[in-house]
Amino acid sequence: MTSGLPLPPEKPLESDCCGQGCVPCVKEIYEENLIIWQNECEKIHLKPQEVVNNLPSEVNEPLLDLLEYRLFTIKHIEDEPDGCKRYQFQLPTGRSLGLKTGQHIIIRAHIDGSTVTRQYTPVSDVEQKSSFELLIKVYNRGKMSQFVRLWTIGTSVDIRGPCGSYNYIPNQYRVLYMFAIGTGIAPMSQVINTILNNEEDETVIRLHYGCRCYGDILLKSRIDDWSRYWNFTCTYYLSQEDTYTSNKAYRYGDKIVKNKIDELSVRSAMINFTSDSFVLICGTHAFTADMLDFLSAINILKGNIHKF
Repeated sequence: MTSGLPLPPEKPLESDCCGQGCVPCVKEIYEENLIIWQNECEKIHLKPQEVVNNLPSEVNEPLLDLLEYRLFTIKHIEDEPDGCKRYQFQLPTGRSLGLKTGQHIIIRAHIDGSTVTRQYTPVSDVEQKSSFELLIKVYNRGKMSQFVRLWTIGTSVDIRGPCGSYNYIPNQYRVLYMFAIGTGIAPMSQVINTILNNEEDETVIRLHYGCRCYGDILLKSRIDDWSRYWNFTCTYYLSQEDTYTSNKAYRYGDKIVKNKIDELSVRSAMINFTSDSFVLICGTHAFTADMLDFLSAINILKGNIHKF
């Protein structure tokens, strides 16, 4: 804080924009945050004693606001592989966060004299009551990671939303093909939960999930549970797994490919693709660019693809 006022948002560099038409773009998020910052400064000048960004008390009022950060408190933390943690946030009893399937939230942190924001998709079911969960990887040099690694039970975090342009409609497509690496499993998890928890939804899910090795697979127990459903399958691509590791080291029934998700993998996975199918992608900028190139090479139209 400076002179009792919140820190201004950090303006993104030109290199921060991947140029792939993300919705929202980091530049759009900055413009929204700038408006929010100006509004917060004005509130503090007018009512300096007022507590800003608290959760609404009215039952019918949404918990999230797109243009106002509100405080949500961590109630539980659980370790995941590959430097990740799963954070469970408290919600008022019987209330859900208010997201639709395919939407995400934005978290704000004040770090070293600037304000940093990042987008995260809850891995919990959108209908989950009284709490929601985020899966976050803590990097050694990440700006947001400096903030996240200090989180403990009881920490309150600035969150706003909902954001996102993907709108899932049950039974809209016969098959959903999902390509993800690392924490890119988060938005896929949200969609998968929605489909499998709806007995009337017969959409077939084909998850293709890349990690460095078997021990790095995130949400493994949940994927195992999903695999019991008739309309879900998962193929793991392990880019740094020992070629000589015995199949006995893996859970029985797991489909393992000891390679990264490459063009040959995509061609093989999409061999039965039809016009009533759809593709979801989530991962790093480089991974997303590669997937788009691979899909274009096999004539999958952009209208049949969504990237988170």
